[in-house]
Amino acid sequence: MKQRFSWESSRLGAALASSDCSNTDYLESLDVPAVLIASDHTVLDSSSGFSALLAKSRDEIHGKRIGEVLDCTYATTPGPCGETDACFMCGFRRFIGLTLLTGEKLPEFEIGLNHKSGSRRFTIRTEKFNKVVLLALQETRGQ
Repeated sequence: MKQRFSWESSRLGAALASSDCSNTDYLESLDVPAVLIASDHTVLDSSSGFSALLAKSRDEIHGKRIGEVLDCTYATTPGPCGETDACFMCGFRRFIGLTLLTGEKLPEFEIGLNHKSGSRRFTIRTEKFNKVVLLALQETRGQ
């Protein structure tokens, strides 16, 4: 299987540890839409490609949980994102959680999402740096 995502892990580690390179600068250098996610599953930073993919501003993305950002159907009913019954089966939540727990760089994986305006499919990849997860994704609709 051809990998859709590529990044140099050491550059993100350096960006997170140094004030010379911001997280945003690093995310902008990637060839895919990407976000940094905290251990509570909230978005810390995002690339402009991620904002464009979702047609949202950075202000609408930062500080929100990934399900809220992606407009998951279950993100607000019957409870907040990450706390509904459906969240336990969420591929995004599971991949991010597994990456946080094990520290393993996980291979590409295709995930479906029940979106407010219908279903969407994404190919994602995750990698952990300290207590932060880099999540890269591409929509796979029509591919």
